[in-house]
Amino acid sequence: PEYGLLVDGKLFDDRLTHLISQKLQVFDFSPTNDNAARLRGTEWQISYHPDQRWSFNLGYSYLLNSATTILEQTQHARHSGSFGVSHDFGAGWRTAFSYYGSGAVGVGESGYGREDLTISKHLRWGPDFNVTTAFTIRHLDNPSTTIFNDFGLTRESRYTGTMQYSLTLRLTL
Repeated sequence: PEYGLLVDGKLFDDRLTHLISQKLQVFDFSPTNDNAARLRGTEWQISYHPDQRWSFNLGYSYLLNSATTILEQTQHARHSGSFGVSHDFGAGWRTAFSYYGSGAVGVGESGYGREDLTISKHLRWGPDFNVTTAFTIRHLDNPSTTIFNDFGLTRESRYTGTMQYSLTLRLTL
């Protein structure tokens, strides 16, 4: 809605069958469709717009993953969520802050968290020409992320730092 509160919730119990969930390798390429997963949980999203200038969003999901292989179990975090707030200052200026996070699944994996701060300026030149520029600062809670690779083996993805900066320019004709 333009103003007000919107709450969206979902309870689910999904059963996935006949999955190819084992590791496929060049020297041992024998896939089967013998695996399955049952994903049960809930997802919630709350959006609140008290007026034209403010916007608040909150999202959360909880997932129980019962899978026949450990590889399939590592595909989804049990807890994940997000939070965002946006404010329009007028004259085309807007700022937004958001947080995204998910917990580790406990099989050699790490959790993920990121905060974004964006400042943008929108310019309208005539009826058909718009320019929006935005500067975003991102902070990663952990510059290293690990994932399950094989029994007793994890892989790591590493950034050189916890801060990232970006500048975007969008033209609409």
